Amino acid sequence: MDGRRAPRHPRPSAAVIDYGVKRITPASRGSAEPPAGPVPGGQDQQAPVRVPEDDAPDSSPPPVPVRPSPGRGRHRAREARAGRASGAGPGTVAPPRAGPEHTGGGYRHRMSGAAEAREVPTAPGAPTAPKTPRVPETPKPPKTTEAPEVPDPAQKFGRAMSVWKEWQEAPWGRLRYAIAEANLVRHCEALSDGPLRVLDLAGGDGGDAVRLAARGHHVTIVDLAPAMLEAAAGRAREAGLADLVDCVEADVDRLPAGLAGGGFDVVLCHNLLAYADDARHTLGAALAPLRPDGLFSVMALNRHSQPLTVAVRETDLPAAVAALDSDRAGTRMFGSTLTLHTAEEVTRHLTGLGCRDVRHYGVRSVCDYLVDDARKYEPAFYAELESLELALTDRHPYMHTARLFQLIARKDG
Repeated sequence: MDGRRAPRHPRPSAAVIDYGVKRITPASRGSAEPPAGPVPGGQDQQAPVRVPEDDAPDSSPPPVPVRPSPGRGRHRAREARAGRASGAGPGTVAPPRAGPEHTGGGYRHRMSGAAEAREVPTAPGAPTAPKTPRVPETPKPPKTTEAPEVPDPAQKFGRAMSVWKEWQEAPWGRLRYAIAEANLVRHCEALSDGPLRVLDLAGGDGGDAVRLAARGHHVTIVDLAPAMLEAAAGRAREAGLADLVDCVEADVDRLPAGLAGGGFDVVLCHNLLAYADDARHTLGAALAPLRPDGLFSVMALNRHSQPLTVAVRETDLPAAVAALDSDRAGTRMFGSTLTLHTAEEVTRHLTGLGCRDVRHYGVRSVCDYLVDDARKYEPAFYAELESLELALTDRHPYMHTARLFQLIARKDG
């Protein structure tokens, strides 16, 4: 790294609009870079090399003196002549010749497990050859393994695109969008008879936006994931709604000035609070672009439904008991830990932030508690299920145990 801070999120190549951020349109869809590939995991570090201790005692056996055998005068005479020829003094032994060791003459003794050899005197008091000093092995530095890169939220959501699309096309995904649209339409019609300017925060691939654009409204989608925005632009193009859908890559908590003060008629904040660290702060940032007396819709996972879902769907009763006092849940789709909320606590946030006329709706009041998922794919059964869900969405007490809650409020003028 050169010291510069890396960009927080990868951005595709696209035209710059007056918001100071990038907009992705169907025309620029082919120029965007694909989402990054999987991030490899880290490797185990190599254990450090042990440094030999220089003061460790030598474990090789001591040299054994070899005494001359009686009656071997010819050997002694040959040794004496060899000593004179080599310039050695009396009583010394000439250096051994290279080659196989002598087993009978005792010229040298090889140390067990060592590379060097010691010269053994043939007579007491004779000097020995100097011992080769032990050189400690230079330790090799351990391999340094960098910490594995943790994908940012944009990459995480982008890589789950295929699974997300399958979920949207499943009966429970279709119900989620159909019920949310029906609840919004009844309020939008009371707000104005003409087209509305809608801001869809964390709008993903345009599941809500394209439905509203099909009704004539102009929708701006804000999301962090370029792959999601590319899919939203493509969906709008295929539906012939490219002129009514804009896609902007931005952070909801740090909206550019052109969006934050845009005076939108409707602002959607669907399925965002589960990933937010501070729900009240996120709601305040989401309300900023909404004009006075505008319409605000927030949707989130219902904490009251978690114990029922675990008990009915997973038949894990101890886990269901634990879920009564927990506000956390995991999602396999995006590999995240979600924060669960209740409609009551979010309503208190909204009223504290200057909203009024808060209406509470339940989304999927029955679907998630029917364990026969196969029947939900049957067209006749799905049609009956959707009718039942629409009839229960605003009825007490069913909205309190629905899988999701949707709150629609007006912003004070």
